[in-house]
Amino acid sequence: MSNGRVVPGGDDGGRRSGCPDPETLAALMDGRVSGRQRRRVESHIEACEDCRAVVAESVIAERELELRAADRSGTEAVDSMSGTVRRPWLWPTLGVLTAAAVLIVAIVVPWRRGLPSGNTEARPERAELVAAVGPHRPFEARLTGGFAFGPLQPVLRSGEGEASAPAEVRLAAAKLEAAARTHRSSEAQAAFAASELILGHLDSAIGLLEDAAARAATNPAWWSDLAAARLVRARHDDSPTNLDRALDAADRALALRPSLPEALFNRALALEALGRSSDARAAWKAYLAVDAHSPWAAEARRH
Repeated sequence: MSNGRVVPGGDDGGRRSGCPDPETLAALMDGRVSGRQRRRVESHIEACEDCRAVVAESVIAERELELRAADRSGTEAVDSMSGTVRRPWLWPTLGVLTAAAVLIVAIVVPWRRGLPSGNTEARPERAELVAAVGPHRPFEARLTGGFAFGPLQPVLRSGEGEASAPAEVRLAAAKLEAAARTHRSSEAQAAFAASELILGHLDSAIGLLEDAAARAATNPAWWSDLAAARLVRARHDDSPTNLDRALDAADRALALRPSLPEALFNRALALEALGRSSDARAAWKAYLAVDAHSPWAAEARRH
C-alpha cells in the first residue's frame, strides 16, 4: 500500500511485475488518463486479476460510502459516473478487498466474450440485478434482460428509488457500476444503466444508454432500454418531448428486431401516452401477437 491506496498484490515489494502503480490506477478511475496510456492500462486490467479486483472493489467501496453518507445526511447520493460532480477516488482497505475479491472477480471478468446482441430473454451481465429486483416493478416501461412481471409501484421522484431499494438491489447495482468502470463496453454500460434506472437516477441511465446505443447501434436491446428510460423520464417530467424520443427509440429497436417484446411493449406505452389511441390499440395487438399468455400479455389486454 502506498500513499493510502491499495496496491495489487500487497505493498510495493509484493506487486506483480508490470502492474500499474497506484497513482496510475487512481488517475485512470478519475478520468485523468487518456489516449495510448489509457488503452495500455485498460488492457492490463483486463488481463490482471489483482488489478481488476482492486479497481472493481474500489468502486463498490466508494458507492457504499456514498450511500451511507447519503443515509446520514438525508440527501441523494451523487452518481459517480454522470460527470456532474467529480470526487477524489476513495480506496478501500486491503481487508475489504480480500474479503470480497473472490466474488467481485467472478462478476467483472466475463463481458468480452461475445454475448449475443439480441439475447434479451436472459442477459448474463444483469442476471444478479434481475434476481435482486424480483417482482418489484418501479415503473411501467420494460427493460430487457428477463425482469419479472410485478404490480406497479407508486411513482417516486428522481433518485428516490435508491433510498427505498433493498440492500441486494443496491449491491447488484454497485457491482454493475464496477464492471462499467472496468470494461466500458456497451454491454457493461447498458447493464449499469438498467440499475441506474431502477434506482431512479434517470439522467445517468439515459446518458449511459444513449452512449451504448451509439456505440452498438445494431443492438435492439439498448434502443428498447433507452425507450424505457425516456418513458420513465416523461412520466416524471410530464414531457411530450421525451415521449417522442421514447417512441423513436422503440422504433429503432423494432427496425432491428421486429419481434422484441420489450420494445413492442414500450412502443405501445409511448403511443398511448401521446394520445394516439388508434395507433396504440394496434401496437398492443402487435405485442399480443408475440406474447399471448404471460402476465405482461394480460396487462397489454387491459390497455
